[in-house]
Amino acid sequence: MSTDQSSQHPLNPGPAGHSLWMIRDNLDNLPRWTFPPGYTMRPMGPGDEKLWDEIQKETEPYFTIKPGYFLEQFGDDLKTAWQRVFLVLEPGGHEVGTIGAWYRRFEQKYYGLIHWVAIRPAFQRLGLAKASLTGTLEVLSRHYDRAYLETQSKRLPAISLYLDAGFRPHYATNQEREIWSELALGMTNPTRRNHLEKLISHKDRQVL
Repeated sequence: MSTDQSSQHPLNPGPAGHSLWMIRDNLDNLPRWTFPPGYTMRPMGPGDEKLWDEIQKETEPYFTIKPGYFLEQFGDDLKTAWQRVFLVLEPGGHEVGTIGAWYRRFEQKYYGLIHWVAIRPAFQRLGLAKASLTGTLEVLSRHYDRAYLETQSKRLPAISLYLDAGFRPHYATNQEREIWSELALGMTNPTRRNHLEKLISHKDRQVL
């Protein structure tokens, strides 16, 4: 469920489809998803970099995760990374996922960024992505007024999760809006499809 390939232009599809941006206009009324009994998450620390790379490599079906990728993504601010990039733990204490409560600057203002979400395949469908997303949004709410993320159009389970968590599509052109419209048509859950179509229909959705 990795969610970032920021070098890809949204109108030029890559292996995972078109790049898509989603925004949460505020960090109020956050979802209250909880971990199953025994599961938790902890901040990363020095020495966990290879573990992060390993989890991302195991879960990423579209892109090659090379050694040292964690440092490529977070190495410019390791002090913050050790506080706001998390590992998800199973009851035995083994690391089975990761998620980042990161940041990025737009138009002279910093936004919270949900960054590089991944759960090992053997531990998916347990609600771990939901619970870790709740925890990460709570961390971001202490620092920022709103949050955004980047994903790709073939990652429908991730997009569904983010819609359920209160994120909405962001687009800057009619072509990007059409990509969202086509994605909505492919959704099998009618409630979620109708919700996405309603979000897309708002004329102000292109304003970040």
